Order: sequence, then C-alpha cells, then structure tokens
Amino acid sequence: MRVDGRDRLFVRDLLQQTRTSGRTISVLIPKFGDGAFDQDTQSGLDISDGTGTGRTVEWEVYQTICHIRPVDQSLITWGPVPSGVQTGDTLLYISPQNKALMERARDNEYAYLVIDGDTFRVISLASAGIGQAEEWSVTCRKFEPVTYRKAGF
Repeated sequence: MRVDGRDRLFVRDLLQQTRTSGRTISVLIPKFGDGAFDQDTQSGLDISDGTGTGRTVEWEVYQTICHIRPVDQSLITWGPVPSGVQTGDTLLYISPQNKALMERARDNEYAYLVIDGDTFRVISLASAGIGQAEEWSVTCRKFEPVTYRKAGF
C-alpha cells in the first residue's frame, strides 16, 4: 500500500474529529505568594496566621478537551504505550495547542488534573502523531493533593 499526500490529510482530519469528541478535564496550576514563608524550613513564619503555611495561593484553572485512556495489563501487552507507563496510569491524548499547558502542569509540583472527580499528576509527555497529524500523549498517575487543593476541585 502506498501512502500519498491525501492520506496524510485524511489522517489529520480523522485525528481532529476524534479530538473533538473527547471529554473535558480540569487543569489546576497554583501560583504562590511567599510573604511569610520560610524557604529553609518550608513552613510559615507564623503558623497562627491564616492557613499556617505562610503562603497565599492563587489558582489558574483551565478546561481542556482530550481523550482519556486508562492503562490496564492488556494495553501494556498489546497496545503502543510510552515507556515508563504502569498499570493504573491514565493516558491523555491532547492537541498540540495544549502541550505547553501540560508541560506547566508537569513542572509545577503542586499542579494537578481533575478527571471524573479523581486527581492526577502529569508524569510525562510524548509525541503520538503520525506524520503531519501531530498529537501528544500525556501520562498521568493518581495523586492526592495534601497541602494545597482548590476548593471545589
């Protein structure tokens, strides 16, 4: 079978169609104000003040559409998965426009995603595109935010 230019366009259009039928997830990224926070002890200077952490938290909340694929043993055995994926992880397939957002979520140790009421951390990103039809695979692992969690999420 020979692949030509029309096949690439067909695959790109097909990926776009599958992307629009995805599900909405929330991405929460905190920004901290460290007015009364001691970097050496990683705690508040005055624990009786406010939350006791010495930090003010301002949350950036984003909604994005992606495909969600839980990882089970059959997917690891038979399906193409990025290296380092474990049973129990979740794969998200996102468009290139959301790559920078997921990188920010991965790089912030307190950022998390909310998928169907469960919280996840971004572990890694990998290209999952075919030719010019670019798409990104995001590996997520269950995570329970202990210190900082946005109310309602």
